Amino acid sequence: QMNRMTTEGFEAEQASALLEERLRSFIGEFVKIEPEEVRNFFNYLSDEINLYLVRFPQADFEKKIASNPDQVKAFFAKNSTRYQNPAEVRVRYLEIDPQDFEGSVEVPEKELQGYYQQNQARILDSKKNQPLPLEQVRENIRQILKQEKAREIARQKAEDLYDQLLLSGDLKAFGSQIKAAVQETGWLIQGKPGADLEGQKAFYDQAFALRKGGISSVLDLGPGRGFFILQSVDRKEARPMTFAQAALRVEQDWRTDQASLLAQSEAEKFLKEARKHKDWTALAREKNLPVEETGYFSRFKNLPSWANTQENFQAASGLSAEHPLPDKPLKVGGDPMIIGFKSYRAASSEDFNQQKDRFTTVLRQQKNGRYLEDWTKALQQKAKIKLYQEFN
Repeated sequence: QMNRMTTEGFEAEQASALLEERLRSFIGEFVKIEPEEVRNFFNYLSDEINLYLVRFPQADFEKKIASNPDQVKAFFAKNSTRYQNPAEVRVRYLEIDPQDFEGSVEVPEKELQGYYQQNQARILDSKKNQPLPLEQVRENIRQILKQEKAREIARQKAEDLYDQLLLSGDLKAFGSQIKAAVQETGWLIQGKPGADLEGQKAFYDQAFALRKGGISSVLDLGPGRGFFILQSVDRKEARPMTFAQAALRVEQDWRTDQASLLAQSEAEKFLKEARKHKDWTALAREKNLPVEETGYFSRFKNLPSWANTQENFQAASGLSAEHPLPDKPLKVGGDPMIIGFKSYRAASSEDFNQQKDRFTTVLRQQKNGRYLEDWTKALQQKAKIKLYQEFN
């Protein structure tokens, strides 16, 4: 049942909201915004920087990794928990298909006309923008109603069969008893849905949810698929792989790991050397490392995707002509990257004059919020709490 607010509750809520607004307004009277603050706030968000980029793609270093069987085996021993054979299951299932019941379904004329009257918006003549004549859509409506009725009959049949199956406990034997075809899947592998029915998410998820011998409730796979009852025949839980089973994956993972370490080492080595050069981009070109440019960006305009992390953004915003290189390589999608200062462009006075009022409002709201928060914390620190034992 929907909760309804009483008149007293509504009035109390409105009074509280009004009091809070008055409090904000009162505190706001003490908020002073100096013109220099607004300009500094605008500059902070609008000043732009242009950077150089030198990437060290991990994939480029994989080609340099020579095979080392002993290291690969040691890598497997250290990371064996990463290599698991996925769980597998086999299930039997009984399908109750609504199409099997359509032949016995009759649609009275009254129901057909009722459907036509209630669904005229769905059977419009697009050219005349009015409902198509009943005679023109009669057979389509009849088929729709037959399918709906057959589906409901099939649902009820499935529920009845499910109740009977619970007494039997064996889907295969029960199928023979009622002369119904019971199908069986091959091994389904967790994380690798099959095709057709075995790829249906609801069927696949239900198969893995069953313990061995467990019977599912009636599973509705929607129009065109009908209703299903499943029983788990066998299952294998996830289990560790042997080295032989995982060898190809382990080899690739080891190469990737080694390439990552080598790329990071090369980036750090280059950064150390670059700090000794006045023109570090020339050094990059000497080493055949492509040098890119970001183009100008600010904190809220044209921000590169790699700068979306707090760590990378702080590294970029800390660069200047006096401090042109970061303290360490950045990580972008797993690849090391060196960024370096190229040029700076101050926010224009014209833009500031156009947006000064908006930035003043935003800054005032921020300061107002901080003052209110500080005032509230101060009250909480001064508050005294008394415990009355009779209410404990």
